[in-house]
Amino acid sequence: MTAWACVGLAGAAALFLPGVGAERPRATTGGAAAAGPVPVAVSNFPAIQPVAGTVSVGNLSTDAGGRLLVTLQGSGTLPMVLRSTTAAYQGDLGGRTGATRKCRAEFPDSHFPSTGEIKNAYGTRGVLWLSSESDRSWVDDLDLARNCSDSTAGKDWQMTVHPDGTRIDGTLLREKGTGLFAPGPCSDFHPILCAE
Repeated sequence: MTAWACVGLAGAAALFLPGVGAERPRATTGGAAAAGPVPVAVSNFPAIQPVAGTVSVGNLSTDAGGRLLVTLQGSGTLPMVLRSTTAAYQGDLGGRTGATRKCRAEFPDSHFPSTGEIKNAYGTRGVLWLSSESDRSWVDDLDLARNCSDSTAGKDWQMTVHPDGTRIDGTLLREKGTGLFAPGPCSDFHPILCAE
């Protein structure tokens, strides 16, 4: 064993001996032990200095527009990410499959979500809102009797108006995700909401 090893071993042993390295008792006043924390006055802080300018933080996640990405944390693992396509479409999206294809053209791992899926994610795993800030976005509503269709089964998202020219509605997510869902005419042009 080297000399330094002996010195280190002796020092470590001394720390565990009674009275050596142990906490010292608190100072007492008048022979009585101190009952709680002792107030300390610190007076050597410098005066408050005014600061001007900006602060740059480089380790926070942002989207392509430089917006800070913030999610409401639920109990799931990853939040649902909602984005709006840059292209705008009328309500004839080529059905649900056509809508998902249009989503994947811009966001390869995405799909055309339903309102129920978004509500479920909002309450469980959280939602990351990157939807359009300036326009409503088409979203599927499985509870709606018709989504840009004439109520014919399997025809959702395949019409803009009835054959007689009257209005058909589809479901839209409101701008910035506020107020969530609202109906809108299928003849209007809007981005498609896509979920990852």
